[in-house]
Amino acid sequence: MKLTGSNFHSFHNFNSFDNTRRELPKLSKSNRDGSANLFVSRYSNFIRLASAAPNDRMQETGSPIKRLVFNGNAQRIDTTPESRVKHTPPSTSPLKLTRELHLRKMHLERSPILHSPKVKSDSMLTSKGEIEGYRFINVIGKGSFGVVRLGSKIADGSLVAIKTYYTLTISSAKVASIDKEIELLRNLKHEYIIQLKDVVYQPHCIHLVLEYFEGITLKSYVKLYGKCDEPTARAIFKQLLETLKYLDNKGVSHRDLKPQNIMISDDLNIKLIDFGLANDKQSYRNKCGTLPYMAPEMHIRKEYIGQPADMWASGCILFYILTGKIPFRAIREADLIKLVRRKLKFSFDLSDDSVKLILNLLDQDTCSRYTAEEALMHSWFL
Repeated sequence: MKLTGSNFHSFHNFNSFDNTRRELPKLSKSNRDGSANLFVSRYSNFIRLASAAPNDRMQETGSPIKRLVFNGNAQRIDTTPESRVKHTPPSTSPLKLTRELHLRKMHLERSPILHSPKVKSDSMLTSKGEIEGYRFINVIGKGSFGVVRLGSKIADGSLVAIKTYYTLTISSAKVASIDKEIELLRNLKHEYIIQLKDVVYQPHCIHLVLEYFEGITLKSYVKLYGKCDEPTARAIFKQLLETLKYLDNKGVSHRDLKPQNIMISDDLNIKLIDFGLANDKQSYRNKCGTLPYMAPEMHIRKEYIGQPADMWASGCILFYILTGKIPFRAIREADLIKLVRRKLKFSFDLSDDSVKLILNLLDQDTCSRYTAEEALMHSWFL
């Protein structure tokens, strides 16, 4: 309903309140004697958003929110500072308080861990408590489907990492992928792959007890220390290639290789973590992983093989280690697809051997793209 005639109303332009915007047409139903009031209730707080007569130009001084005045043609007019009536604003704005409560409520609603009342009341949500044979110490990470805690084995006090999935908040397909993750980790035994020590099942939780590795992610390492020189990058990347060679021999694809899933210690030893998307199929059709590290064949939604896709991601990781930058970055997926189809341009001071290795790993043709074994034989490592 339009605002017409001499029915002028002023209100705060508060874009994050979708419900407030839906309430605006009610202003036109108010009386035409020059006064209008709109009250919005949020968490038992009634906040007066606007109360203004047609010729009234009062506004709180110091407020960063401009007043919008609508006339018969629904034009937007900003009030001038000279027309404002000065008065002392309250120390805590009720509108600001309501906004904070609103955003907090939205955060709780969108949180997959806190959304279920049963999980919310579960003591497993906190860092305290224990499960069969293990005691929680503190939370060290949170993800889309659960939380990772530092824990200790009750029998001998040895440290472990406990990855907890909350089964009430995930689909049956995700539960199947968790079972696959457990199966693969039980069979993968390599010094650069995080080891699964135990699995504890509870009615609404699955706890993966993993070896504790003291270090930080490769992404945090590069952010903390900056891009690596070539000898350091060579030492890190060689370990990753040896891990991928092992996975290739086992017929396993990680399918989510990225710096966030590689842990690194002070002495530059690595551990590959998070096998939540890993599988041992011959080929795949579903697109998965992290967008900037996904191979071109994954974007076109056709059948692809997992190992070459992992090698593409490793090329992106090598580029990131040496430059501190992601080789392909775009906001929209369509723009990213255009970027990955072009030949990568190097504006960084890198050796010829490192550039050639990266280009061979980022080959558009999956048949000619380097395997892990071929990459380890490259002259950059000799």
